[in-house]
Amino acid sequence: MLPPPQPAPTVEADYDNGSYAEAAVVHETASHYVVRFLRREPEWCRTMLALENDTLEKIATTNGYHVSLLSAANPQIKFMRGQLGRLQSRTLIRLPAVAVAQNDETPRGIATRHRVHAAEVVRGTKAAYQRVPELAPTNISELQQTARLEHGTQLLLPEYRPRGPAPARPHDPPADGDAHAKARRAAGPRLCAGVTADTTCAPV
Repeated sequence: MLPPPQPAPTVEADYDNGSYAEAAVVHETASHYVVRFLRREPEWCRTMLALENDTLEKIATTNGYHVSLLSAANPQIKFMRGQLGRLQSRTLIRLPAVAVAQNDETPRGIATRHRVHAAEVVRGTKAAYQRVPELAPTNISELQQTARLEHGTQLLLPEYRPRGPAPARPHDPPADGDAHAKARRAAGPRLCAGVTADTTCAPV
């Protein structure tokens, strides 16, 4: 009798320039993996590793996120202001998918643009800002699907996306010459680069 088949090992594979999703290894050679994503559509969320003495506030500022939304994406980390919130080096940080409103844009319009449900956007955004309520925008608890938003208001998008490109980060990344940015890129996890479903890639 043949032994039962063993489950395929899993890795986190980079499917879109820094966006990671869980994938199963279907074939392995000395220099390459062939992987298949376990979910039909990978997450919007991206990940990074904290540097020594980083805080959620500092990471939020550097990457252009409202600290409440970043905190909501990392519930395993207790949010604390200032140096009390220092993180250990290489702490894994999830960078959430957010949409930045233009003048007088509504949550319903933003949801339509990203092809997600407006009710999910409103519900998730209101809950996320309650993570750090003292820093939340004024009247965010009264957010409605048809509310006119101030320019720059950040809304949290659902964790899983429909087909199509992922949204950009709130701010453009620092220039390549930025030493701090280079350090972050060097520290970031990269198990498999440039993969798509059933695509060969080199393990790191």
